[in-house]
Amino acid sequence: MKKVISVLAFMVLFGCTSPSVKNSKRKKIGEVFSSVGISQYFLGPVPKWANFSTSGSCFIKNPVRYVDLPKLQHSFNLSYQQSIQFQSVYHKLLRSSTTKAGMHYLSLKEEELLFYNAVEKVESRLDGFMAPTYKKVHIYWIDSIWNWKATKLRRFLERGSNVGGHPVFLSLCHDSVEVEKFLVVKKIDDLNIRVIGNDMFTPFDFKGNRIPGFYLKLDTFFNKKQKLVFYSSGGEFPFEVGGIESIKKIK
Repeated sequence: MKKVISVLAFMVLFGCTSPSVKNSKRKKIGEVFSSVGISQYFLGPVPKWANFSTSGSCFIKNPVRYVDLPKLQHSFNLSYQQSIQFQSVYHKLLRSSTTKAGMHYLSLKEEELLFYNAVEKVESRLDGFMAPTYKKVHIYWIDSIWNWKATKLRRFLERGSNVGGHPVFLSLCHDSVEVEKFLVVKKIDDLNIRVIGNDMFTPFDFKGNRIPGFYLKLDTFFNKKQKLVFYSSGGEFPFEVGGIESIKKIK
């Protein structure tokens, strides 16, 4: 009799679980087993409390899935630049797909499709950061001027000293998607400004060594004959950006 009662209790406890609890369990299982095949190419997620930029003095709103650069480069024969491009392209595809689906994660099959789609885009140069080929390039660290009014920002960019170089906007606080939206909101999306978001920074140096922080060797995206000028509001240079020597103050 005791055995029968125990079996009935078990059936009541687990057979009558509410749909919301079941869905919650499925979600947790999906998060654990999502993208097992391609997970080897990514690092673990950064906790929200630790996901910030020291130089930018900000928390990261949209977390980036950081790539294991050496492993990705070895498996797909990608260069440093291509690996960085992959991380950025994959981030944008993932953001777009999860937003459309109204979910925080995708199925294994969906993530694998995004992964190989990103690889193809990078290899064929169909997406990612398109470095300007002008002889002079002005790179503006925009986090400190993010709240400038649209009219002030346009006047600044159209000032004589700034017209001489092709503009690139760089952010340590915002990803490429947010910076692209920023251009539209500020009504300067007609100026052919190129964008470098925080999705292009990685916890590896140029040689593939893990480092305590995030880094981007920016000069590798340009040729040696181009002059790169970095602009920041205080005239300071963020340690996350490497490969640039010339710096000017945003006035």
